[in-house]
Amino acid sequence: MGNEDICDISRHISALIQNESASAVLMIASDSAFSTALGEALHALAPQVDFLTLQGTSLGAAEPQLQPPYDVVILAGVVAQLPPTKANALIDDLLPVARKQVLLIEPSGGAAQPLQFIGYDFSYIACNENYLLFSFFHKKIVERLAIDTPKEIPALRRRLRLAYVIPHLNLTGGMKAILTQIYAMARAGHSVAVYYRGAADRRVLPFWSGADTDGLLTLVSVPIGESYRAHIKDADIILLGWVGQVPEFMHSTTPVALWEQGSEPLFGDYYGNLIPSGAAMRTNLRRSYASKIHMLAVSDLMQKILKERFGRESPLFPNIIDTELYHPGEDAQNDPPVILLVGYPQLPFKGFSWAIDVLKRLSETKAAFRVCWASPSDFALPQQLPFALEKQIGLPQQALAALYRRSDILFSSSRYESFSLPPLEAMASGTAVVMTDNGGCRMYAEDGKNCALIPQGDTDAAVSALRGLLGSKAERLRMGGNGRATALRFCESEIVRILEDALYSIVG
Repeated sequence: MGNEDICDISRHISALIQNESASAVLMIASDSAFSTALGEALHALAPQVDFLTLQGTSLGAAEPQLQPPYDVVILAGVVAQLPPTKANALIDDLLPVARKQVLLIEPSGGAAQPLQFIGYDFSYIACNENYLLFSFFHKKIVERLAIDTPKEIPALRRRLRLAYVIPHLNLTGGMKAILTQIYAMARAGHSVAVYYRGAADRRVLPFWSGADTDGLLTLVSVPIGESYRAHIKDADIILLGWVGQVPEFMHSTTPVALWEQGSEPLFGDYYGNLIPSGAAMRTNLRRSYASKIHMLAVSDLMQKILKERFGRESPLFPNIIDTELYHPGEDAQNDPPVILLVGYPQLPFKGFSWAIDVLKRLSETKAAFRVCWASPSDFALPQQLPFALEKQIGLPQQALAALYRRSDILFSSSRYESFSLPPLEAMASGTAVVMTDNGGCRMYAEDGKNCALIPQGDTDAAVSALRGLLGSKAERLRMGGNGRATALRFCESEIVRILEDALYSIVG
């Protein structure tokens, strides 16, 4: 642990202990180095600070020494050395000892990653890119809500009146998925109205969508200051796309469903904040997911999170891939091959800083490649890159689809995802995919068949996978063909009936 790491970790721990008003702190470490490095800062913050060096892989003989309650228990450099089940069991053992929270300090490239803890109420931050800090809170016991009991799907599938409330007009994967679903449900014969409040020009659909409604949709611009509920009439169900919309609809007399596509806090990501136990963001999140609003889950991972964290049952409501827009093209004949990155570099969970490190390592192997990075907004490139990198900013969707076809490999580096659209879009385009195991991709990713699936933080495995594909056009074509077959399982004609069944299970 370097001095810069110590300073950064100490700063975050100091803020957290002060926010928790902690008077008693226990630090358990894998060796005395952590205690020595952080001991001075801890003693300056709390009247009582105890230290314990863990021997082996469990509390064992040390357990009788843990006399609750401490306000905060810090576990440093231990969890990454344990199998996930033992690591989680250790956290479970320590939570009763802590009044406020258990704090983990682990190397960022180690085994301890956010996906390991999705069943917990937690937050995490990256510290100086070398360490991850996790804060774990006491679980709330929740009872199943009656509205989560599904209704019988009718034999006669009636035409539904759907009211979609758009959360924003920004170009994001979530918004692309919402718009694709809206058009698919309208083409399936349902009555679809779309509502948006806030655009100065009273726009309802984003300019980047490039979609011609052809009279399929009813578009309603709600004036600023007016409620959506006052404008939504005669709908069978109201569909929301973001948890922040839930409070306005908690008392709706019309059934309301949140399509949960993976809000960052569900993965412990409170937008760069290591939150205290009493944080308003955490309280509001629990209140929203405990409300009598139906839940729809974009993936089986989201179903698991909603069930384990909030006791909610949620029908599967997967993404649709436009396999006509995203389709294979002629061989791009790139020399050298092109590795494609897609997404906002400003979003830490996308893992682009790690991706750049991987590509630097790849260049050291003398592999020949170029990089293209497609982002909705402009960004500053890292200086002195040892490989050629081209930016593509704010591409229309047709141009993005063409870029997939012109690329040889998509490299996706996310720390977590609820579903992850770009890899499946690349598969639909016949492009080979190297991706981190981000959780949500397990809906479709098959390592060695339609992608190379890399463990989180495993730089060597990522370099090896990319190098192998760069050196074998035949392997890229084989993987791309399998990817196309995978994407066809998520085309409109395959998914719409699943979506309809989920909605009928709510409205009958």
